[in-house]
Amino acid sequence: MSLPSNEQFSTTEHLDKLLQAIEANPVIIVVTDPAGSIQYVNHKFCEISGFILEEILGQNAKVLGELTAEEERQMWDKLRAGMEWQGTFRNRRKEGGSYLEEATIFPIKNPGGFITHFVKVAEDVTFRRKTEETVRFLAFYDPLTELPNRRLFSDRLGQSLARNQRSGEVLAVLSLDIDNFKSVNNSYGHRVGDQTLKVLSERIASRIRTSDTAAHFSGDGFNILLPKINRAENAAKVAQELLDAMAMPIPVGEQQLFLTASIGIALFPLDGEDIPTLMKNADLALHRAKFLGRNSYQMFTSTMNEQAVQRMALETDLRMGLENDAFELHFQPQYEGPGRALVACEALVRWQHPTRGLISPGEFIPMAEETGMIVRLGRWVLLQACHQTREFQRAGLTDLRVAVNLSARQFLQQDLPGMVAQALADSGLDPACLEIEITEGAIIEDFPRAHATLSELRAMGVSIAIDDFGTGYSALSYLQKFPVDVLKIDRSFICDLKSGNSSVAIARAIVTMAHELKLKVLAEGVDSAEQLEILSGLGCDLLQGFYLSRPLAAEDFLAYGQGRMAGS
Repeated sequence: MSLPSNEQFSTTEHLDKLLQAIEANPVIIVVTDPAGSIQYVNHKFCEISGFILEEILGQNAKVLGELTAEEERQMWDKLRAGMEWQGTFRNRRKEGGSYLEEATIFPIKNPGGFITHFVKVAEDVTFRRKTEETVRFLAFYDPLTELPNRRLFSDRLGQSLARNQRSGEVLAVLSLDIDNFKSVNNSYGHRVGDQTLKVLSERIASRIRTSDTAAHFSGDGFNILLPKINRAENAAKVAQELLDAMAMPIPVGEQQLFLTASIGIALFPLDGEDIPTLMKNADLALHRAKFLGRNSYQMFTSTMNEQAVQRMALETDLRMGLENDAFELHFQPQYEGPGRALVACEALVRWQHPTRGLISPGEFIPMAEETGMIVRLGRWVLLQACHQTREFQRAGLTDLRVAVNLSARQFLQQDLPGMVAQALADSGLDPACLEIEITEGAIIEDFPRAHATLSELRAMGVSIAIDDFGTGYSALSYLQKFPVDVLKIDRSFICDLKSGNSSVAIARAIVTMAHELKLKVLAEGVDSAEQLEILSGLGCDLLQGFYLSRPLAAEDFLAYGQGRMAGS
């Protein structure tokens, strides 16, 4: 007997290595003959489907997948023509149920050009698709009521305005608040409060046409769009029907809960021709209804614009405040790990008004955004945050990081990377100790510029966080394409976080997805021990909120940080 040659030994070794690689491959591999009969499956296929090799060999591959007759015809037309096919299958598992796979199938030909086999390379995308669907839902719908959220409502209102500007038809925007709803949560607890909101949401949706839109923005507030009404009286009629529906009793155990609502109405084109004006005027009318005793509706009138005059005065004061250095920074601690080590802080701006005292950012930041003053204010915040953090470090809070939130308007400024570099150079702060927070809206407003800006910031060593994650566009592709380090779960999800409710599932989905993408997760707005326990159990990396610490003035933050270090 002659011994195998060295070339034969080499070929055998090569085939063994190739087979080992295919078996260890993290993707599904299936080989069939030209008729679709399965000749080979790798270990990954068996692991996901539950079938063992002996059970599946010789069966036709179509017994596993679910394609329509037309989809199957198109697939075979391509494959038999010698071309590659790509698509999505829903395949069955041995023990029941199914999984979703993204597949590429291509033909193998012999030297004569005849097809001898087909090879499928596929990936189980079931979890990824479910996560995408969850986050996509969160982008456009309120998770509690399942009604459209602010973003979707604004989108539909914008489309209706564009259409009605051409047709001349009247539309109405209704702003609805449940009167004294806080007492429901205080008396019965948040679980009953949530159930009550669901019941009221269903009533609102049942009283409007399918062409109308009812939206739940947050808390006890709803907005309704009536895109086609012949006259103002029709909007008033809908408002009264809604008030009647809200007043119907709601069973709570053996008791009945009675609630009322207040509604403000603004009409296009009489009360405004753009989204902000109509929304503002509907809110003004709502406040008037509340002022007049609640359980009523009010149409907007021009006299309600007196509040706008007061707003203009505040705008003038804001400009003067920028000139007179009337702002200061407070710092809210951020904690990491089971031991809740103080590792970072978020810089938050406060306005010391000459007559009104300390004004909340919720009152002046939107105004600064609208007027463009946010750019100048943001530059000041960034510079002061870097300088103050460096001072904290020199005083013993070594390696402390600071997070600075940038508005969409500020983020899209051409000189932002240069401004950040200058702030770091002037303060001497290590770039690794600075985190820039931006919203999803800032990214999607101009994808190319956003990518270039984030890449330049990352090249400096600055980290990037997505603020208010889950409330904006949530196109998951940007998380892979953009240099992002941290996702901040929006406080609207955290405030409703209780064992067993939907907010827990949402938070879990975000944490799991972020960790799969090698991102850290920060939960802001942690205001109770229960929220802290739930988020820690979900594996949230960083925590921030009033329960742990309120924002502190610089000297108080330093003392707090030094005290924690001394205590450790």
